[in-house]
Amino acid sequence: MLAAGLATSPWAWAQDARVLAAQKEGKVVWYTSLALTSSEKVAKLFEAAYPGVKVEVQRTGSQRILQRVMQELAANIKNVDVVHTSDAGHYVLLKDKKLLMKHTPAGVESFPAGFKDKDGYHYGLRATVNVIAYNTKAVSAADAPRTWKDLLDPKWRGKLVTAHPGYSGVIATHVLALVHLHGWEYWKQLAQNKPMLVQSAVDPAGVVASGERAVAVNGGDYNFFQVKQKGNPVEVVFPVEGVPSSSRRAPSRASLPIPMPPSCSPTSSSASPSSRSSSTRRDSTRGIRA
Repeated sequence: MLAAGLATSPWAWAQDARVLAAQKEGKVVWYTSLALTSSEKVAKLFEAAYPGVKVEVQRTGSQRILQRVMQELAANIKNVDVVHTSDAGHYVLLKDKKLLMKHTPAGVESFPAGFKDKDGYHYGLRATVNVIAYNTKAVSAADAPRTWKDLLDPKWRGKLVTAHPGYSGVIATHVLALVHLHGWEYWKQLAQNKPMLVQSAVDPAGVVASGERAVAVNGGDYNFFQVKQKGNPVEVVFPVEGVPSSSRRAPSRASLPIPMPPSCSPTSSSASPSSRSSSTRRDSTRGIRA
């Protein structure tokens, strides 16, 4: 949705006061959990559509984004313009605290109810499906895990990798989904297989592709497909019980006023401030968009 908004002709917004205000300020700060290779591409599309407005990409995990936002707000630091995380709970919290700015980007009327806030404060930007993946040089198709519980087999001890729910919103969602499906006992049993712990939901793909671990117990499906397309020995498994899906949203922050072009608005994540120092101030007329 953000990409769709960026593709909108800037001519259509030429007279919009927010575009002129953004060009005058010269920069928009974006906190995002989107992989850096992808977020930088989105930033370049935006800059091409809105000459004179640079995008400062600050990429980290969803949980760190929220922590940073709340810490900066507590210190009255108003730096961020657009926030994007993969933990839907962030939007509930920020909305309840009245920290988001209402904004309706073009096309969201066709979004399913589950991908948009009924009051117009945040919208789905993208959805990530968590899957199992394995290294085809280390594991045969016949021996590969096909269900989430297959990962509990002792034969996988020391051969697994998992991303961290304390860092990644995608993985926090994944953990909760499997708790609902199999209970907390599932994770206690999985811990017995001593999985390697990495940070981002992006990371397991590289670990499996390199052969450092044979099987990823979670991770975004698109990350595995990307490394597979590059010729790496990786295969993806969609477990028969179903797969957890994380909808990333983008809200706007009301407490941090910022003039922003209309197309740079809610699409799939959570709102958080930028990494600039407290000496970099935000004008009182600007708000954060997600």
